[in-house]
Amino acid sequence: MSYVYDLQRRVWTEKIRPLVVAQHGEMFAFHFEALMEEMHSANHNVPSSDGAFKGDGINKDPRVCKVARELEEFVKEMGPRAPTKEEFVKATLQMVLARCMLDQTPRDWSWWVRVKAEVDQAVKGLA
Repeated sequence: MSYVYDLQRRVWTEKIRPLVVAQHGEMFAFHFEALMEEMHSANHNVPSSDGAFKGDGINKDPRVCKVARELEEFVKEMGPRAPTKEEFVKATLQMVLARCMLDQTPRDWSWWVRVKAEVDQAVKGLA
């Protein structure tokens, strides 16, 4: 079962997509959804660490599953209402920071520039 991707897709569809479409349009949402689908497919094509089978590495990674469970709990607590703009930006920043903490790439200058750009983009949502 693709718990992580199923949760990501559900939260995207129910909570985030309407805000993205309102601000950036339907085509942006379409391209982002296509990326999520390709990442999901690629995940199933990654061989297991012992090379015995093509795996499901993201869904079996304990850090990723922990973050997904935290997101699921947050969404449950949030209820059916749409998030405010401030809540949306805060959640986006938390997601960027969580991804940075999990990122294993070296912290060179380009890494920091990318993170700053992502934070700047999230903060634009408050304007």
